[in-house]
Amino acid sequence: MQHPHGAWRAAECALFAKSEVLEPLQRESPHKRFVLGGLAALAVSVKQARDEGHDLPIAAELANTLVPTSCTPIIVHLPSSFSAATSTFNHPFRTVAGDQHGQIQCHLKFSPLPLDPSTRPRLYDTLVHVVSVGFSAPMSYLSPWAVAAEHLVLGAPVHSAFAAAYIVRLAVSVGTQMASAAEAGDGRRLGAAHAATLLGEALDGMLTAPGGGAVLETWIERFGRQAWPLSMQTWEEVVFKVHRNELGRQQHLELYERLGQFLLPVVKDAKARFNRHEAHALGKFAPAARRANERATTFA
Repeated sequence: MQHPHGAWRAAECALFAKSEVLEPLQRESPHKRFVLGGLAALAVSVKQARDEGHDLPIAAELANTLVPTSCTPIIVHLPSSFSAATSTFNHPFRTVAGDQHGQIQCHLKFSPLPLDPSTRPRLYDTLVHVVSVGFSAPMSYLSPWAVAAEHLVLGAPVHSAFAAAYIVRLAVSVGTQMASAAEAGDGRRLGAAHAATLLGEALDGMLTAPGGGAVLETWIERFGRQAWPLSMQTWEEVVFKVHRNELGRQQHLELYERLGQFLLPVVKDAKARFNRHEAHALGKFAPAARRANERATTFA
């Protein structure tokens, strides 16, 4: 089959990220830690699960769906001490040699990682995993729950909302299925409450910027729309050129309905925690502000 220019599957995204971005970056700055996110990180998670003997149901969709690179770019989170502007990778679009199908236009996005391993080591280790087998150096990548949180941040602007929500759906499926597979040995299944806790932790770790509250408010409004599941289904069919029968369309619609029902309370809870944290941070400065005001009044 002809490989369209500017499209790839999840495994191809991960392979290109490894060979064309991460390994050159590690050669350029061997003592810095770069973290892979997005679709490529999900592909690595699925491969790790398979290597551990778990074939996830979502793996077939990731293996077979050809998606535009513009919707699913290679995402690399940079350490705070590294500047992409001074790196050899300072251009947002790179065309690299592909397989026998020719060249694929790779979309590349750099982003600072809000998590600091020195200040929040436990949370960092929960959200950032490391794989070394098959790589010239250990490779760090986001957990599925961190990928979901990452894309809620990246998808806040309206122009990227649909592509981000698509990755969020995949990430939630990968995270849920991986946890359920790991717990299957003792007869348990991952409950909705546990899944919500895992995603909530990821949101707390990835949403540290001052604009985090606005990001969450944006998604609360989107997930609250009755037409959101149908809009997502239609977007997938148009962008991925998927043709489903009536039963397939109904099942896919219900998939997004369930996703919205799961995500809405999780995002609302994260917004409440964010508001409390922000109020607490502002409260720290209130006594100093009052003292400064009192001094100004005294010497007026």
